[in-house]
Amino acid sequence: MEQQKTLSAVENWRDFQQTADGRRLFPGLESLRWFIREHRDSLIHAGAILKIRGQWHLVRPEFDEAVIRTLREKALATLAH
Repeated sequence: MEQQKTLSAVENWRDFQQTADGRRLFPGLESLRWFIREHRDSLIHAGAILKIRGQWHLVRPEFDEAVIRTLREKALATLAH
């Protein structure tokens, strides 16, 4: 069953970085900004980020799932080498 979406799932990327989850994975704003910039297209297609008034916002839990998927793919790619 698909989770019901609400506006409470939308969070400014800067606010997310200040949460325990955000700081654990992205210790600074620049590391999160880099991740979003580097993976923007796949995050948009996954429904994990959107733009409101020119600012990026995260949609959770899609963002969490997209980050895990991206990092898993990168880890698997290292096995191929």
